Amino acid sequence: MYLHYVDLDESIVDLFKGIIDVMIMNKEPEDKKNLSTSGGGKQYDLFYDFKLKENLILSYIKDMVCQTMSVDDLTLDACWTVLGKKGSYHFCHRHTTNHGHNTDKDIAIVLYLETPEENGYEGLFYFVMDNEVHEVVPKKGRLLIFPVKMYHGTYPQGDGLRQTLNMDFFVNGTNSTN
Repeated sequence: MYLHYVDLDESIVDLFKGIIDVMIMNKEPEDKKNLSTSGGGKQYDLFYDFKLKENLILSYIKDMVCQTMSVDDLTLDACWTVLGKKGSYHFCHRHTTNHGHNTDKDIAIVLYLETPEENGYEGLFYFVMDNEVHEVVPKKGRLLIFPVKMYHGTYPQGDGLRQTLNMDFFVNGTNSTN
């Protein structure tokens, strides 16, 4: 499985961002000592906000991933949002799932809720595949779908706010070899 992306309608993304902003309004960001992949951003755990109640955002994302990846069913394993500012970045990393086993079928997503203007390499998402580094331009509404085992990160961003919604899923049904 490789990285795929789908560009969502901005009106849907604005709705999602509004809901998530309300969810984090009274939350404290996670302790930076525990964020081994993030440099300079604020990260908020949303797992229990999403896991305890099936909501519009989770249902929509699961449907998009199932359609794009030919997956029958997904279970949410982790969920968080990151607010990045000038200079924020993510070290090259891969995810380890909370359920204790990473398989080639487990899926991670990044949905860009807000992005600053594109400026060269600033803020680009990168991933490693076949020992080569590939880049994807972040764009509001862009949904990236990739295996949790794929190494990835972001270059330091320029001026402006970048907000992402991030989720890890494990696959309950079959999936193709996309």
